[in-house]
Amino acid sequence: MVMKNLNKIAVLIFLYLVILGLSLFYINSFVEEDVYLFYSVNSMTFGVLDNIIVSLSYLGSYYIWSALALLFWFRRKYETASYLLGAVLVTGIPTLLLKLLIMRPRPFEVLEAFRLVADSALSSFPSAHAVLAFALVVVLSKADKRIMLPGFIFASIVAFSRVFIGVHYPFDVIFGALMGIILGILTINLPLEKIEKTLERWRK
Repeated sequence: MVMKNLNKIAVLIFLYLVILGLSLFYINSFVEEDVYLFYSVNSMTFGVLDNIIVSLSYLGSYYIWSALALLFWFRRKYETASYLLGAVLVTGIPTLLLKLLIMRPRPFEVLEAFRLVADSALSSFPSAHAVLAFALVVVLSKADKRIMLPGFIFASIVAFSRVFIGVHYPFDVIFGALMGIILGILTINLPLEKIEKTLERWRK
């Protein structure tokens, strides 16, 4: 069983690296297309829904989901807390490293954005919000399959909103979503019960 999981983890890491390689190729080879798509999305308007989309953008924040993990821990929902914390850690560490290594400028740093709602000191690639949102759908769907469809719709809106508010290019969120799915599958193949037991011990 342990060997089977290790093989799965190795395959998932390989797929992650393949997606990373493809993403680096695309963001460097199709710059004009990425900029064109950025302006297409960033200039869209949906009337009264604009403010809702802007608000939904923040629901991919690591702060929010870390706080929710803490809330479930306080309520002694250790399994859910371990799932959330696992997703935050497994996606957060490699995503932060990529941002520090690749250092792709944000759209608003080099382009004149039609709509800019927020900015960030970190670089553009990949979209951390998209990575986490899609990883969470995979992780939480393990507990309840009914989450999957509405979850992916929610994650897609979060990813779309990051371009809509002017802080990411489309390729940042597209490849971020793919990375999130891979990292979500990786998370559920890790021994999360160890995190669960640790959280339970800390609460006692």
